[in-house]
Amino acid sequence: MRPLSAVANGFHVDRVGERHDVDSFAGNAEPAMTDVLNEPIILTLMRHDGVDMDSLQHLIHEAGNDLLRRRDEAEDAERDI
Repeated sequence: MRPLSAVANGFHVDRVGERHDVDSFAGNAEPAMTDVLNEPIILTLMRHDGVDMDSLQHLIHEAGNDLLRRRDEAEDAERDI
């Protein structure tokens, strides 16, 4: 019997989850958020959990803005010392 395999985003993924695109992440580079959100497994999990892509992207955007605001406030407080 042949092992199960699949193709995800054009990359062959075998049954044990070994990815053949590991060079893409050499040096601990991280994938772009859009790449992560477009992975078939992520889309399947989101659909299963009832997570809407627009809502998730809005949440990510708002969280990013909040982090930038906090950073700016911390830098301002540091300058005032």
